Amino acid sequence: MRVNGPKEAVEDGYAVAYMQIYCGEWQRSGHGLNIFAKAIRGDEAAYLIRREVGAPKSSVGGVVSFSEKEMEQLKAMMEAQGEANAHLVEGVYICGSRSVATRCTTTP
Repeated sequence: MRVNGPKEAVEDGYAVAYMQIYCGEWQRSGHGLNIFAKAIRGDEAAYLIRREVGAPKSSVGGVVSFSEKEMEQLKAMMEAQGEANAHLVEGVYICGSRSVATRCTTTP
C-alpha cells in the first residue's frame, strides 16, 4: 500500500484535506484499488468523500505494469483517476456561513 497525504488546504473558507491510497491487492480480491478522498470541516460537521478506481493487482500499490496490448486499459484507468481527482477538487464543496465561493451565492 502507498499513501499520499493528507495534504491540507483551505477552500472556499473551509479547511480541507486530500489523500490518495494505492492498494496493490484489495482484500485478496485479485485486483488493486486506488482511493481518492477529500475531507471538509464544515460549520457543524465534518465530511469525508471518497472515490474508488479499480487497478490491476501489483506487488507495490500505485505501481502497475501494462503490456502494449493493455494500453487501452491503462488509458481508461488513468482517465478514471483524473476524473476522480477532478470531481473531488471541483465538484465537492459545502456552502455554509463561512463560504466565500461565488457558486454558493449565485441563484439558479
